[in-house]
Amino acid sequence: MSWTVEVAPRELTYLLALPAPLRERISIQINLLQKNPHALSGSKKLKGSSSRFRLRVGDYRVVYLVDEQAHQVRVERIRHRKDVYRGL
Repeated sequence: MSWTVEVAPRELTYLLALPAPLRERISIQINLLQKNPHALSGSKKLKGSSSRFRLRVGDYRVVYLVDEQAHQVRVERIRHRKDVYRGL
């Protein structure tokens, strides 16, 4: 069963502003979330949350929420590793 992946509008704008090679790498990883958001290489569950995960793509991180009931993934944040956890 595939998962529905939704990217927050603000994060989509941020993604589109990144250099093309980096944007492509991150986009590929986000698309892979449709298959299984738990089994990706570089994916880890964040401490203190039951449904929040992070995906490592080089020096960038993609933070996403997983809704097991609805089979949905919502990308909350795409940022450089030094900035990604500020304000979460």
